[in-house]
Amino acid sequence: MKNIVIQNSDRVRRITINRPEKRNALNRQTIAELEQAFWLPQGEERCILFSGEGREAFCAGADLKEMLATNSEAERLEFFGGLAKVLKAMSQSAMPIVAKVHGFAFAGGCGLAAASDIVLASSEAQFALPEVKLGLAPMVVMAPLSRSVSHKALAEMVLSGETIKAEQALAMGLVTRIVDKIRLDQEAEDLAKKIATLAPLALKATREGLRDVSEMQYTDLLTDLPKRIAKLSLSSDAREGIEAFFSKRTPNWSGK
Repeated sequence: MKNIVIQNSDRVRRITINRPEKRNALNRQTIAELEQAFWLPQGEERCILFSGEGREAFCAGADLKEMLATNSEAERLEFFGGLAKVLKAMSQSAMPIVAKVHGFAFAGGCGLAAASDIVLASSEAQFALPEVKLGLAPMVVMAPLSRSVSHKALAEMVLSGETIKAEQALAMGLVTRIVDKIRLDQEAEDLAKKIATLAPLALKATREGLRDVSEMQYTDLLTDLPKRIAKLSLSSDAREGIEAFFSKRTPNWSGK
């Protein structure tokens, strides 16, 4: 890959957008590589740590110069549809996704943060959906954002295009936790590694549950979710986890 760096260690898969000279803007190649990165089969890794390279930005959104180089509706559909494919890949990932956000998270970058399960933001992070100021609309990223923030909060973001600071993003539900800039890297690593110590089947089932509670009807959930926990409770990992709890020892997960 040219614009995405993938590193695996400590059972954590680190996916980093690597276009710092462009504030990690999303051109077609970067989008294609991101989709591929999130569809990669799960090995020993149990958590994804998602970040952007450089000091300025997590991701500044679409590469507008590349977009302007396309002229037809079909080409534009391919351009914007690529981001939708990345968001779908993130949604379908078996592993929880922790986003480490510093600097700018604008437009598509804001959507990538919202599509992550947990967002740790630097105290200096900024978020925005400025498309309306450019005569555009944040159509694709409204999907993940609608699962994180209220309708009224989302309406203000998309209709004003104004930039918000980390504190406001936290109050809205877009950010999980604000971390001092000098501690962000370590806090994100520690959280990802902590999650990666947990039972892989339980992590997968929990993440699927988190996704589905925002998509399925309430009464359907109350029928379906008991079946899921009943099945999970019969796994070897569940038995090991309970035995380890009573024995006051560290569980040895098998993933079965």
